[in-house]
Amino acid sequence: MRRPVWLLLAASAVWPSAQGAPPKLAISGAMLHEQREDGPQLSVGYEYVPGELLYLSFRVSGYSVKKDAVDLRWQMYLTDPDGLLLAPIENAAIKQELSVHDKDWLPKVEQTMPLPPELYAGHYAIHLRVADELAQTTAEQVLDFHVRGRAPEKLPGIIVRGVRFYHGEDDPVPMEPAIYKPGETLWARFEITGYSFGEHNAFDIEYGLAVYGPSGDLLYEQPVAAQEHDAPFYPKRWLLGGFSLSISVNQPAGEYRVTVKARDKIAKSSTEQSASFQVKK
Repeated sequence: MRRPVWLLLAASAVWPSAQGAPPKLAISGAMLHEQREDGPQLSVGYEYVPGELLYLSFRVSGYSVKKDAVDLRWQMYLTDPDGLLLAPIENAAIKQELSVHDKDWLPKVEQTMPLPPELYAGHYAIHLRVADELAQTTAEQVLDFHVRGRAPEKLPGIIVRGVRFYHGEDDPVPMEPAIYKPGETLWARFEITGYSFGEHNAFDIEYGLAVYGPSGDLLYEQPVAAQEHDAPFYPKRWLLGGFSLSISVNQPAGEYRVTVKARDKIAKSSTEQSASFQVKK
């Protein structure tokens, strides 16, 4: 979500004089804010979570004024610990007619940026750059921030993991053990990760499932239950999947097994994981 550039008045500024030394362009007061664009400065040691909104503001000082006008350009981009961009580069111009009453004016930039939802824990960076087109000078600054979450991992290929069963579609806690009664609905969730990326972070995954009875016989199979394919700007390193099964009112008691089978269509590889649940009358 892009936010507009706000041009505000500040208490102090650098107004070039005809006889003084030329001003030195600078990025001033760059900070991250808590929970809103005009909130207090973020506390030291704060850790973002993937998908959280990041609120940033900074001012520009030491710019040149010629013929009662300023001409500035700013640029901003975020990088992960490996140097990958989190989102497209943001940039804009600041052009303003000034009068003698504007000698204390400092341009202010405010930006709100959503972090990608699939981020590993680590140290991230915001890169800021301002250019004064009139004076042909630039200023740069880097702000660090931290993200908490899962540790980075490198996997040899696609895997399915964490197949868990739930009583309801939105239940936050899985059943331990997973026991259903005849006539109930089984809900399951799992994760797929370790798949390959094509050009522009493209991925192409499909998954299906099979259900086996207490004696190991195949009761139900859906080879392609869902397909996931996209080419996001930032790599989507894991996918969340799920399905539901209606348990017949006449379903015999016993232990059943569900196998989730996933296929990486880019790498032309596949994997599967099984989990068991019980039916008790």
